[in-house]
Formats: sequence, C-alpha cells, structure tokens
Amino acid sequence: MKERRPHVLIVEDDFDVSEGLREALELQGYDVTSACNGAQALFVLDGVSDGRPSPAMIVLDLGMPVMSGREFRARQLERHAGVAAIPVVGWTGFGHADVDFPVFTKGGGELARLLAHILAIAGPASPPRRPRFSTRRLSVYATVIAGLVALAKAIHDLWPRRK
Repeated sequence: MKERRPHVLIVEDDFDVSEGLREALELQGYDVTSACNGAQALFVLDGVSDGRPSPAMIVLDLGMPVMSGREFRARQLERHAGVAAIPVVGWTGFGHADVDFPVFTKGGGELARLLAHILAIAGPASPPRRPRFSTRRLSVYATVIAGLVALAKAIHDLWPRRK
C-alpha cells in the first residue's frame, strides 16, 4: 500500500513564489497542490467532500486577484466542518494583517520559520522523494541550451575557413 504523506495546499498567485515553496515542501517530503487564487483553492477543497484527501495545512497568500486570501478564509469557514477545520497559515508580502491565523512575511529569512510552523501543524513528512524538475526550471534549461546552440552556429558560420 502506498504510504500517505502529509498534503499541503499552496494558494499563491505568483508562480515563482508558488513553485519555490512547492519545491521546498516537496524536498521536506510533503505532497503539494497549488492554486493560483482563492476561487481555485475552494474548487480544490470542494473535492475533499468527494473523497479526495484533505490537506493537512493551507499556505495562503493574502493579496491575490480574483479572490483574496481574506475572502477565501471567510468562505472556507462556511464550508462543511472537514474543510473549515483545515489549519491556515498566511504567507504574504504585505506584512501582517488582521486575520485569525498566523502570518509570515515573504523574504527576510521567514521561509525557515514557515517550514517549521508547517511541520508543527501538519506533522512530519515521510522521507523526501527524488526532486522533480519544475516546468519553469525546464524552460530555463531549454532557453540556455537554445542560446548555446545559436552561439555555436554563429561561431561556426563566422569562423575563417582554411583554403
């Protein structure tokens, strides 16, 4: 039987921040699902009532388009008890806000404190899986390789030929 790993839901509109946090959590051994705004996160949580596993923790950005973190939290608490009881931690670039859950500020060494908080609430994760490549990292590698190929072709075309 497959070992159950603690599951964390990241609700973050900045793709780079979301992917960075996802990789940090996966390296710690957590399963991670991401949503780009509060509305998408509610859709993910609605699946919990359909038999999907419930996240052990929600990491929530407060300032997002479509549905803010505050609005998401209000709607989460209106859902059935299983969804309303999922602990939330804020992860925001706008400083601390007047909310009913702990909030960590992006940057300034707060990532280590956030990960420690997730460990304390969501529980220890199983040994980490081999890291996967994110699509962002793969696109960066592809861009670098394409640039190197173009450079090699330019050098080849411009290099003086012997007669």
